[in-house]
Amino acid sequence: MLIAFSMPAMAVAASGASWLTADDGAACVDGKPGRRARLNAPSTFSLTLAADDAFVPRVLAVLGIKGVSEGTAVVATTGSGDALGGNTDAGVVFRFADGTLGAWMVTAGMVSTTDVMFTISGGGVIDIGELVAMPAVEIDIEPNWVVDDIDPTESRRTLASQVSSVRRQAYRRFEAALSADAVAKVRAGGLANGADWGIVRAALLGDRRGAVIPRWKHPDGGIDAAELNRTAIYGIGRLAKVRHLGGDQYGSDIAFEEVPAIP
Repeated sequence: MLIAFSMPAMAVAASGASWLTADDGAACVDGKPGRRARLNAPSTFSLTLAADDAFVPRVLAVLGIKGVSEGTAVVATTGSGDALGGNTDAGVVFRFADGTLGAWMVTAGMVSTTDVMFTISGGGVIDIGELVAMPAVEIDIEPNWVVDDIDPTESRRTLASQVSSVRRQAYRRFEAALSADAVAKVRAGGLANGADWGIVRAALLGDRRGAVIPRWKHPDGGIDAAELNRTAIYGIGRLAKVRHLGGDQYGSDIAFEEVPAIP
């Protein structure tokens, strides 16, 4: 499983398009995919995220996009156009189970940069809910992980038992047990870029945004774009208490709740 976390504070700029909303694209990086920024693009355009400090982006996404069709090409590079690897050179817009459109990409995790540029084919009036560029780590999980659709709709019955509902947007909840692992990955910086369970756990506190991707590879190790786009969840999460299992082995659990885009 990939767990993405610690997205840097980023400014967003458009090239080949003009913003139609007064926020000049700030809604694209506010952690709320249901709140969109709108732009007008005569043809193919680019959106660049710029951070103050260099980081290694591993998980990228464009969420809550409107005004494009399924299959629209989305390519991600550094701000200067350098390749990021993975499926970033072959991303496309998918229609997710909830009806929203978006594109998830996984890089090779080898490039440190301050800028990530998304180039989206086509043009017209387009809405963007969220742009995501985060470091990530791979953590093994047990095979009995679950995903549930949480429906917060409030319902009541009339005196005649007719149902009256106040519909609210559903969201997904992911739960998994982390596979037992040794102290190096638990608290000694043994994951990618010096991270460990403790660092990931701290990075998700305070409802800071992250992402989980339980399935994203083919058996041969290549990226399975369909599974990536259907299982990736953007939102908030918690790593539970770390349990000592004996010797040098530890265990924990993760729960993650989606912050969804709006159809």
